[in-house]
Amino acid sequence: KILGFHRTAPYEGLVRVCTRSGRALDALKWSEFTKARVFSEQISRRLSTSAFQIPREILERDMSLQDQLSALKQARDQSFKSGRQEALDAIGRQIDDIDIEFQEHVRGLRRNYPLFAASRYPQPMELAQTELKHDEWLIEYDVTDTGLAIFLVKGKELIKATFKPFPRSEIESLILKFRTPIEQTGEDISKKNLFKFDLVSSHQLADLLMSDILNDIPEGQPFIIVPDDCLGSIPFEMLAITDCGKVVSENGSIRISGASFLGDRNPLSYSQSVLALSLARTTIGQTVPGKRLLAFVDPIFSEDDERLKKIEVEKRQQLLKSLPVKAMNSIKTESGITFLRLQLTAQLGSFVKKSNPGLTDLYEGLKANKKALKELDLLVYRSLLFATHGYLGNDLPGIQEPVLVFSLVDPPPDQDGFLRLTEIMDLKLNSEIIALTACNTGYGQHISGEGVMGLGRAFQYAGAKSVLMSLWNVAETSSVMLVESFFKHLNAGKNKLEALKLARNEIRQHGYDHPFYWAPFILVGEVDSN
Repeated sequence: KILGFHRTAPYEGLVRVCTRSGRALDALKWSEFTKARVFSEQISRRLSTSAFQIPREILERDMSLQDQLSALKQARDQSFKSGRQEALDAIGRQIDDIDIEFQEHVRGLRRNYPLFAASRYPQPMELAQTELKHDEWLIEYDVTDTGLAIFLVKGKELIKATFKPFPRSEIESLILKFRTPIEQTGEDISKKNLFKFDLVSSHQLADLLMSDILNDIPEGQPFIIVPDDCLGSIPFEMLAITDCGKVVSENGSIRISGASFLGDRNPLSYSQSVLALSLARTTIGQTVPGKRLLAFVDPIFSEDDERLKKIEVEKRQQLLKSLPVKAMNSIKTESGITFLRLQLTAQLGSFVKKSNPGLTDLYEGLKANKKALKELDLLVYRSLLFATHGYLGNDLPGIQEPVLVFSLVDPPPDQDGFLRLTEIMDLKLNSEIIALTACNTGYGQHISGEGVMGLGRAFQYAGAKSVLMSLWNVAETSSVMLVESFFKHLNAGKNKLEALKLARNEIRQHGYDHPFYWAPFILVGEVDSN
């Protein structure tokens, strides 16, 4: 905030005014300016200037003008401090002259090299200058204090824009009502809780978010969702597009009868913004991913783990002494948090290893530790799989941020087993896909102008082209089945979105038809592989 106001508030006002006054393209530009700026800048820093195909002489002019302005402004500051008014006036005139030349240079960059200009000198891009494909559909949302703006885009054309006077507070209340019945505890979720799934609020959200535009999108057509604000915490696939249906018990499983979901009508993927998507696409073809797969599965979280009993007594005593006492004791006594073993994830590790034994590096049990990850060259991996606990971390003593939990036994003296969100952002990746089977890996703190900042977003900051991540506490059995099926279809040549849709269908046919099981995992980023 600045003086008590969110820095995005003026742009939200422009979105409202432009949408209501019929200037829809301007509204979309200002909406883009409020989304994922830090994310876009992070992508830009990873790009070499060669990725933008800028002539050398233009880059040299860009650097020269910036250097001249910087030097003159430093000289102006010195003249001001020394009270030399005559020199101050002369330098001011020089700055004005160079600035005129610089602004003309930037305007030329915006005309001829829009992506480079957008990354170097942020400003809303024209839709025609983006990297959206001609047959690609996209829906962008802008949540404001007094209403919701919705933009439907096909390729580089804005098909429809609308503004609904449904304020942020009411949207947040509706989402809370939608999420509460499904925010349960993994495998221990009871049938009673599953029956509380609120089809009414699901349909109300669908009506609010999709009713004005859904008929414009062909059935079966994949499209991209650019959510905003609190909308980043819901899987749009789970929105009920009919106002009927009920939760029923059938042959020992719980399913939804009579309801149609958006994810059954259209395959969906997600992006932080059109600019972020366009910048990411600039890297495709410039950086070729490696071929290997890296998997961390079934870590050891406690001294009670039965696998420790198989280790000889002397070594076991050493390992137990090396438990991060401070972290473990404070977690157990202050917060009551324990991390149960995820035994089924070992099966997932075995599956990916068996599918491609020569190109898979598998870390399991004690080897699935944070130190091992930190020592690897992650740039050689095309795919990364983390089958472990994720935790929002707000009540983890001394941490206070989302984490992935690695082996908590035998850590180095200067480390624990928690890979923090900020540490993930510092990783160097060049991967096509990161699969996170943990709970809440896509959920986290909402940051104005950035969206929901969770573990999944952090991996994208680090260089992953797409992330499969979850939006609530997931059940271990169905999650392992879904991710195993996802990789099976990727190996068979399906793109990521097709692989996810097929994986969802498979687990639904195996008794996991309730949206709690198949809906939490969403695909963020690029659908096609390089």
